[in-house]
This record gives sequence, structure tokens and C-alpha cells, in this order.
Amino acid sequence: MIRSAIISCVALLSVCGRVAAQSDTYAVGNDTIAYRYTPFTVQKQRKGFFRRLSDYIMRPADDVTSSGFSIFGGPSYSSETSLKLGVVALFTYRMRHDDFSSQPSDVSLSASASLTGFYRVAAMGNTFFRGGKHRLIYDAELMSQPTDFWGLGYEAAMHNPKSQYTAKRYGVSMRYRYELLRHTYIGVYADFRHSEAVRLHSEAAGYLGGAHRNFNTAGIGAALSYDSRDYTLNAHRGVYLSIEYIMRPKALSNIAATLRQTIVTVDWYRALWRDCIMAVDLYGEFNSDDTPWLLRAQLGDDSRMRGYYRGRFNGNNMLSAQLELRQRIWNRLGGVVWVGAGNVFSEDDRFAWRKTLPNYGIGLRWEFKRRSNLRVDWGMGRKSNSFVLSINEAF
Repeated sequence: MIRSAIISCVALLSVCGRVAAQSDTYAVGNDTIAYRYTPFTVQKQRKGFFRRLSDYIMRPADDVTSSGFSIFGGPSYSSETSLKLGVVALFTYRMRHDDFSSQPSDVSLSASASLTGFYRVAAMGNTFFRGGKHRLIYDAELMSQPTDFWGLGYEAAMHNPKSQYTAKRYGVSMRYRYELLRHTYIGVYADFRHSEAVRLHSEAAGYLGGAHRNFNTAGIGAALSYDSRDYTLNAHRGVYLSIEYIMRPKALSNIAATLRQTIVTVDWYRALWRDCIMAVDLYGEFNSDDTPWLLRAQLGDDSRMRGYYRGRFNGNNMLSAQLELRQRIWNRLGGVVWVGAGNVFSEDDRFAWRKTLPNYGIGLRWEFKRRSNLRVDWGMGRKSNSFVLSINEAF
């Protein structure tokens, strides 16, 4: 009877499909039965494209301590470049894989272009050597941009008819920092810059008179800073104070005078409530009176006074302040709001409160890697507004 039951089971299994068939044997008494069977399996349903994209966007971000490479691209718009296409990438790494005593190093790369003739390729990075006592900070840029121009100074920017020229710029800078005391660094600075204005419209040439339009400079300098930030790219707590003095010797440039520049930066970060960070940035740039017009302070970029047309408001000196609230909204998505103000002035166009320019805006954040964001900002100001697409926080 047992033998009959076993034979019946084998016959039933033999009618199943033959995909992934397996074989086995049974011994009953003196008889041996060999049979093949196909196990029943549940096939996974393949997810659609949008479901996979949603899962990728919403999955937990990778740990900031891990090394990796991330790249993004897409359209953006600014008043300087009109509609443009850009690609941004971030690479994080450690000088030694087993060294977790310092922050990971990073390199940010970007490339963008538009139909107006604008193009820009840039790289910037922070290298933290073992233990974090030595740091190397660097950036490089190559850019060509058709540029609107109203002349020099606040009154010209507010009232002159708009003209245009093409700005060409390339350069590289390096900063070395050594931790002398806890969180306290001393360092040196070196850079090379080329700035040129070509294809000037007649009004722009008239605004400049006989001013030179092609400048090469090399700078050397020293710096003192205090940095207690928990993470350079996206601080949640800490303070950053820096004063940097740069000299551009006449012998190392095609300018008829030795130029001097002092840059002061004060940043402060603090948690207000759950997943909300308040960030404050104060910035001052002071150039010697002989500084050529293309090397003066220019208000407006993707870090400070976002939304202003860069270079419309210019002067030897610039002061700016901004306060930003950064709130995680849900999972990897976040948002920011900010308010700020800035002022540019020169010896012949002195500081005045009425010339202080307001700045405010909103932005979205997507945390593609833990503590590293893809950001889109919409900045607004007096007679100006624009989008900013970039990686990491503005400051």
C-alpha cells in the first residue's frame, strides 16, 4: 500500500512544468524510485520605471563617512545666462580608508552652457589629511559669458541704460591650513587670475572710458581662522571665523600698482528644533582703491545675495549678511527660506544705508548622500531674481 501511494505521488509531480526541474530518489524496501519534479515558485513582479525612481529618491541616504561619486544634470535659469543646461557632480573620499578621525575629503565638479554663448567649467574641493590637522582647499574656473553692464557704482547700476560685453575669466586658487590649536588654523594662500572684457557694445565702452579691459594677476596671502563646524559641506552646529589678507604684487601682474585685499567671513550654525538648522553668514571684502574694475567686488552669486545679476552692483568693497532656516520636510526632501542684505561701495561712491540691497528667497533640497544636498534656490532682490542649481549648501 505504501508503495502504491509513493508511485501515485511521483505520477502527480510529473505533470508539472519542467522549468527548473530537479531530481531525487526514494528507497522503499528493496525498490528504488527515481523521479524528476519542478518546485512551485512565486515569480517576483518587476517594478515599473516610476516606482523604481520613487524608491531611489526616497530610500535612506548613504552614510556621509562612505566614499562615492554622484552626478546630476538638468536645466536651470538665471538672469545672467538665461536657460542653460548643467551637470554637477560630487566625489567624496578619504586619504586613508581606515582613517575616521577627520571629515571625508570632497571634490565638486560642474559644467554648464546656454544658447546665449555662455559656458562655465569649475572644480572645487577640500582635502583633509590624516587626523585633520592639515587641510588643502582649492578651486578652479574657466568661463565665458555675455554680460549685461550698467557702468560702475550704485547710481550707474540703478539708472544707466543696459549695455553688454562678453566676460572671459579663468583662474585657480589654493589655500593650505594647519591646526595650530584646537579648531584654530593658520595658513597661506596663492592664486592666479585672468579677467578680460571683449566685444563691448558702444554704451559699455563709453561707461568705461579708457579703462583697461585685460588683467592678469597672481596673489599670495596669509590667513587665520577658527573652525568648529561638525561638517564643512553642510554644518549642523559650530562656528567658522576667517580673516584672509591677499597681496597681488605689481611685479606679478600687468597692473600698474600692487593690489591688496582683505576678506572676513563669520558663519554660525545652530539647531532650533527637530530637523531645523539656523545658519547665519556675515561677509566683508575690502579691496585697495587701485583695484581695476573687473577685479572689484561683485554682488550676487550662488552663495551670497542669490538672485542678483552678478556684477550689476560693483565696488571696491562689499558687505553682506544672510540668515537661513533649513528644515527637513520628509525623508530626504528639505526646504530653506532666507533673508539677507548687501552693500557695495568705493572711495568715490561711499557707503550709504539707502544703497543697501535686500535679498530673500526659498529653496528645495534633496539629500542624495547623507549631509550632501542637491539644491535649487529661487532668489529675489531689487530689480533682479533667478534660479540657482548647485550641490551642497550655500554656506
